[in-house]
Amino acid sequence: SHLAIRTSRRILIVSEDLKTILASTQSPLSSSVVFFSSMKWVDHALLFTTPSQVFYLTPDGAATPLLSLPSTAVLAGVMNDRILVATKDQTSVKFRWRAIGLLEPILLGLLSLSSDEQSSPLFRSQLSRTVNRFDKVRISESFFKWLDEKGHPDIAYSLVSSSSM
Repeated sequence: SHLAIRTSRRILIVSEDLKTILASTQSPLSSSVVFFSSMKWVDHALLFTTPSQVFYLTPDGAATPLLSLPSTAVLAGVMNDRILVATKDQTSVKFRWRAIGLLEPILLGLLSLSSDEQSSPLFRSQLSRTVNRFDKVRISESFFKWLDEKGHPDIAYSLVSSSSM
């Protein structure tokens, strides 16, 4: 189990005994600006917002953009196929749902676990439950290539054959 710690300028993923597993790069903005405004764990991927985008961070250090956001938006909630973002103006807070593909970041997070964790008897069932639970439509071609290169052509085939691509 991992914990995430957010400061205004970096994100840390730490183990249960608080040893640093991953430290994100420092924000490119000046120290007076809050760069990371919100974050949420979704299975083995950490979603976080910057002033203009939602990214995901996996335990192997890959930070990848998922979608663009209005400049004041923060993550308010996550469902299997969408996120809830909140924006604030001078008089009110508005909530909006945004469609998003979460299967790719979650699988990247799961498949970045150590080989010991992947050899656990529960790993295959967790992988199967994850694939069955999430929307399979929003998966990039590069992810299918990555699955094949990392020795998971069976997962790539399963995703392709069960989606409506």
